[in-house]
Amino acid sequence: MSTLRDKLAGLSAERRQAVTIRGDELIAEELTLRQLREQVNMTQSAIAERLEIGQDSVSRMENRGDIKLSTLQAYVEALGGTLTISAELPNQEKIILQTSGN
Repeated sequence: MSTLRDKLAGLSAERRQAVTIRGDELIAEELTLRQLREQVNMTQSAIAERLEIGQDSVSRMENRGDIKLSTLQAYVEALGGTLTISAELPNQEKIILQTSGN
């Protein structure tokens, strides 16, 4: 079985550079929960107060690799936003999914 490293090694230097650049672009498009919070100039303590949890819980939430949708929705709403989830399927337009609370 070949690894990503093996696949990249088989590419030309020019192609490897293009892959690296695109990978960096994709990573730059994603924001962490901490970055979202910082964009609206809120502290973990302020979020914790709105969610009625401890600041340490907000810290753990921001550092998790995965999160429940209900938790993410509450976090975004505590920032003053609205969470929208969409699905993109082959040969179909983007579908906006609704949470049970909507």
